[in-house]
This record gives sequence, C-alpha cells and structure tokens, in this order.
Amino acid sequence: MLKPLRGLLFGIILTAVFLWPILGKLNTHLYSRQDGILVAWLIDWGSKAFTSGQNFFNAPFFYPYQNTIAYSDLFLSTALFNIPLLLIGSTNIIFNNNLHLITGSVVIFFCQYLLGKEIFKKESLAVLSGVIFSFSHIHLDYMAHLHVFLMAGLPLAIFFLLRFEKTEKNKYLVGLSLACLYQFLNSPMSGYFVAISLAIIFIFNKNIRNKLLINWKSILPLLIGSFLLLGFFYLPYFQVKNEFQFTRTIRDAAHFAFGLEKLLEPEMLFFGALFAVLGIGLQEKIDKKWLIISSIISLVGLTFMLGPALKIHDQTIKIAGFPIPLPYGIAYYLIPGFQAFRASSRFIVLLGFGLSLLIPYFLQHNLYLNKLKNNQQNKLNWLIVFIIIFVLWFLRLPRQKIFMIEINVPPIYEVIKQRPEPVLAEFPTYVWSQTDKYFHEADRLLYQSYHQKKLYNGFSGFAPPESENLWHTISNRLDSLETITHLKNSKVELVLLHQNEQSEYQNFSSANYQLITCLEQDCLYQLK
Repeated sequence: MLKPLRGLLFGIILTAVFLWPILGKLNTHLYSRQDGILVAWLIDWGSKAFTSGQNFFNAPFFYPYQNTIAYSDLFLSTALFNIPLLLIGSTNIIFNNNLHLITGSVVIFFCQYLLGKEIFKKESLAVLSGVIFSFSHIHLDYMAHLHVFLMAGLPLAIFFLLRFEKTEKNKYLVGLSLACLYQFLNSPMSGYFVAISLAIIFIFNKNIRNKLLINWKSILPLLIGSFLLLGFFYLPYFQVKNEFQFTRTIRDAAHFAFGLEKLLEPEMLFFGALFAVLGIGLQEKIDKKWLIISSIISLVGLTFMLGPALKIHDQTIKIAGFPIPLPYGIAYYLIPGFQAFRASSRFIVLLGFGLSLLIPYFLQHNLYLNKLKNNQQNKLNWLIVFIIIFVLWFLRLPRQKIFMIEINVPPIYEVIKQRPEPVLAEFPTYVWSQTDKYFHEADRLLYQSYHQKKLYNGFSGFAPPESENLWHTISNRLDSLETITHLKNSKVELVLLHQNEQSEYQNFSSANYQLITCLEQDCLYQLK
C-alpha cells in the first residue's frame, strides 16, 4: 500500500509545481476569460439540477429552446463530483472549477502512475509515464477545458483491463465500465479517446482479446447497461442535430486542426530528441505488443490532430491542386459523432497518452541501459525523470497565463434576483463571431448562477442559427413590433439594457417597456 501512496504524493507535489500560479487565486482567476466561465457554469448547473430536481437537459440559457445542455459538452461526471461542494455551501463557481482542476490533476497523474506500474513494474518508469501524460503542454494546454483535461478515465480503464487480464475477476470489468462511463459522460470526444485506445488494445493484444471473448456473458450486461445509460444522456444531442439539421462542416474540422508547424514546437522537438536517444539500441528479443499498441495510439492521435488534410500555417498543402487527405476525413464521415466535433486538434491528447507509454518502454528496453547494474539503472531512470520534469516545467513558464474574473456581482442583478419573473433577456446580445465583445455573454452566465433566472441569452460552442440571425437586429430594434412579438413568444418578461455597451440605450423609452430601475448604467425593464 505504501508505493501507491507514494504515487499519490508525487501527484500532489507535481501538481503544486506545475499549477502554482493558480493555487493562491482559486477564488478569482481562471485559465480562460471566456471558455473557463462556460465550463464552470455548466458544472455548477449540472450539480444544481441533480440536487434540486430540475431537468438536467434544459440548461437555463438560450431559453426557450429545449435540450440546451447539448449545445456544449455534458460535464455530467464532474457535476456529480461537484454536488458535495454545493452541499457544504461552496457557491463560488470559480473556486469549485479550480478545485476540480487541482484535484483532477492529482487523480490523473495517480491513475497514469498505476497504469505505468502495471505495465513497466518499476516506480521510476511509472512516475515518468505519469509526468509525460499529465504535465506536458499537450495536456496542460487544456486546463481551461476540463472536459478535455480531466482524462483520468483513460489510464484507469486500461489499468482495470490489465487487471482483468491477470485475474479474470468481474470487479475489474465493472471498474472498466465505470471508467469508460466517467469519460463519456463528461465529454463525447474524451470518451472516444478511451474507446479508440481500448479498440487498439483489443486488436493487438491477443491474450486480452481471447479473455474478453471467453467472458462475454459477464461483459454483455455491462455493455448493454452502459449503452442504455449513454443513449439516455446522448439523446438530446441527436434531437438538437435533427431540430436544426446541423453538423460541423469538414471545413470546421480542418480550420481547427493543427498544422505541421505544431511538430516544430519546443516540447515536440524535445520528445523527438528523447525518441532518437532512447530508441537507439532498442532490444530485439522482447515482447513488443506494448510498443505496437502505444505506437498506434500515438499515430492515431498525431494524424487526427492534423485534421482531414495536411496544412501548414493555416494553408492547406496541395499536390496538383488537390489537398493531401488524412484519416480524420474518413472518420468524419464514418464514425458517429465526429460530425459534431469542431476542434480536431484536441486529439493531440491521445498522442500525449501514447507518448507516456512509448518513452518509458524505450527506457525499459534500451540495450545499453540494461547493461548497467540494477542500482545504476534505477538511478539513471530517476535522473531522466527529473530532467524531463525540469524541461517540461521550464517550457511551461512562458505559456502559464491566468485571467482574473470579476466575481463582484453588479447591483442590478440583486434586483433581478428578487423579482418574481422567471425569464431574463439582456441586450445588446452577442454571437461568437463578435470576438471582441462575446465575453459579455460569458459574464452573464456567471451572474446567472447568482440570480437563477432563465436566460434568453447564451454562450456556448453552439447557438441556434435562427437566433444568431435575429440577435443583432433585435438589439438595434427593441421597440419594433417584430421584436416585441418575438420576445413575448419567447416568454421573456424582464429586459436588461447595458447602456455602457450600446449608447443608444441611454435615452431608451417605450410604451412597451416599464422601467423598474437603473443602477450603474444598467436599466431593468418589465415587458408589458
């Protein structure tokens, strides 16, 4: 029991080392000015929905649309872990978000440590595996996106699979199912990271494949139960897709993919150098199944993060006028769910996972290192671990940016909180293409967690196309008959005008709106 606890201690120390800028500012700062607020709000909403009996799927933004939770990732797993924080009275969604970030970082390292120990049998290599997966830029760049950052289910699922291979005990199959569900119920894409990795292991590890097939009677009920549960929570995504006839275009996937220049970043060059050094003298007479498995996982992550076609500096590379196609383009059309993904670049996390298995494997099976005595080899392993920790930490310093979030609620929202009307619209309303102003919608989500009204507005990765087309017009024609009719049909009763955001609102007066009060350039009206 002592060594697993040592792994947990390593995780705590390394998390403090790599995430130290946020540790003293848990109440007030996030790693993203906009997306960080959305993530914190979605987690808070999910936990409130489950503790208050509200409909989880109808998140209180983009009202009166239904199934609005499907406009972003579910965050269901994190929301469930957020419930204890609500029960003890922790209502600061910024603090709660950062607490999930910190504890999640520790747990991710620990789970990868357990997997590394299971595969490599040496603590130094287990720590090395945990460091590469948890604390490289590949992973830390997603600290603002907890649905991508919280990846403990990936190493944990494979750990339980390997334990089942050894013991054939059903409790490990249950653990495997729970690890997969944790990841899928947090985010579809992160669930695919697990599914892809397990599929590769199933294909290239004959012993595991045979044992799973032999024990199909134990596996089948878990599979059926898991698919039914996932179907229930993923049904809103299909409903939203059909409601708006919406999919992400393959051009979106190409636009948000990495270009080849990503491979020339310092960290990628550093990992390339490690491969070159440690790969020299790789032993030939060894069991190479984990070399094959981790190489294929890395290759899938590498090719998928480049999107459907090769590009460099946002310019598609063409031969004879035709783009150079990549496997992601096939996956986009054949694999369910891929047409909903925008940021194909996030598959770099799968590359990071593959590297966290490949590099320790090279170190373990290097012919020249294995000629050393055991104590010398162990000391060299730890030296390499600490060198990698230092290099990753040093490379991380310039990229460590945190953003202060204004947590003091403007006084107008205190008035709104006391009002009986359930639906609020705030103007001017912004869409994601207004990049210099869209942060206002994120702030309105933050304040919604205080006043608890349903918001006509919204901030997410998706918005109803018909509303995006209307919002700019509505913001500039608040008193038109079309606007009044639309707002009433949307069951809007309270209208908040931010005069400091649009000067035309400073002298706003209308027979259709009854002024309630104005505070600090914010004027609240009741729609008559």
